[in-house]
Amino acid sequence: MVRSTVVEKYLRVHAELDATNLSLPARKGNPISGQNSFQSLTYQNGLVIPAHRESADSLLAVCQRIHDKTSLLVVIVINSSEAESEAEAKLFRNLIALGSSRLINPGITLVEKKTGPDLLLIDRFSRGRTIDHHQGVGLARKIGADIMLKLWHTGHIASPWLHNTDADAVLPSNYFDIMLRHDGKTLLRTFYHSTENLNHAALPNEQTRDQIAAALYDLSLLYYPAGLRKAGSPYGFPTIGSTLSCKFEAYAHVRGFPKRNAAEDFYMLNKLRKLGPVLTPKGPPIILSSRRSMRVPIGTGRGIERIATLNQPIKNFHFEHPDCFKKLKEFLEYLHDCVMTNSQIEIKRNSTARLYLEKSGLNVHLEKLFKRTSRKDVHAKFISDWFDALRTRQFIHQARDMEFGTLSLIDLANYFGVNESAEQSLISLRQKFADQIYQ
Repeated sequence: MVRSTVVEKYLRVHAELDATNLSLPARKGNPISGQNSFQSLTYQNGLVIPAHRESADSLLAVCQRIHDKTSLLVVIVINSSEAESEAEAKLFRNLIALGSSRLINPGITLVEKKTGPDLLLIDRFSRGRTIDHHQGVGLARKIGADIMLKLWHTGHIASPWLHNTDADAVLPSNYFDIMLRHDGKTLLRTFYHSTENLNHAALPNEQTRDQIAAALYDLSLLYYPAGLRKAGSPYGFPTIGSTLSCKFEAYAHVRGFPKRNAAEDFYMLNKLRKLGPVLTPKGPPIILSSRRSMRVPIGTGRGIERIATLNQPIKNFHFEHPDCFKKLKEFLEYLHDCVMTNSQIEIKRNSTARLYLEKSGLNVHLEKLFKRTSRKDVHAKFISDWFDALRTRQFIHQARDMEFGTLSLIDLANYFGVNESAEQSLISLRQKFADQIYQ
């Protein structure tokens, strides 16, 4: 199987040992399944799921809407920072009981099921195999993705797409079919947070609080990228790892997932965007759970937990003021003017932009860039890559803290002319911001 040199180099230099030590001969021909050895097995599609303190039922629910006959291998990285974690050991036992299992490499077990996808279980919870808690979910995703890349490189996965999700997601029935119609390098599926799996044993007021917290968090995930998109930023998309698919070659090019215990999806998408646009295929959304969780420093579970524990979530949870994004739009237009004139234009009446230029050092970079070359395409590429998602977020936070502050849900709704109840405002604003992102 002929693959690109960037993939070969990545596997040789940057891949985790779980992948590099996986010894598999290359295969040729069409995807098949049902042979007697793993070396004979190939699949059309592959999916990576990190699993920490998860149940087998949650993991099985991820693909419950995918047709049973879909050719699919799911790589599940069962991980913990604590050796011999009973929660992870129980999950491993429950998953290997689902079919015929065999050890194909130290710490790697194949489970062939009669119906539904086969499973490749990666043991990163046993003694000597644990994950450093500082690297957490980022390393778990990287291990799974590196293994999937190795399987694709050796011909065991046919599709060029690396699919990632989480145990709290439910994929739509046509999840894999849609990818066949896209030529991009990075895709993000649409999503929404369901409240069906909330704790229904809770008191009515607690249940309502969790539902409101989930809706507020869900809205915040769309509001921020919608603001970026309206300002003209190329980084105006949600950064949710459970909705991410990218080409294997793109994954290798950016050297895989960052080994971080949080925000690994944000930094991964930041790198991928520099290779080309992040696209969103049309189709039904991925359904995400609205469960509370304290397992990682940031993310869905922690975000919902933080909002739900506020005294009055509707009043106390705040969004960046929309004028922060107007200020970003002005700054992006300023950078565009600099590109067109091949010079650093003086900024007037814009203290946020002036301070950001000086504090970030961008003014020095621009001065050197314009001296080095007069090519506008080089200028534009540099600015797009340098003023990336992380620096854009820093700019928005600076505008928020120095000038505009934040707004509650009701004030945000009033700003956009939505004069409805809090609950209805959540629905109306969500639709508005989703339309801006996915237009």
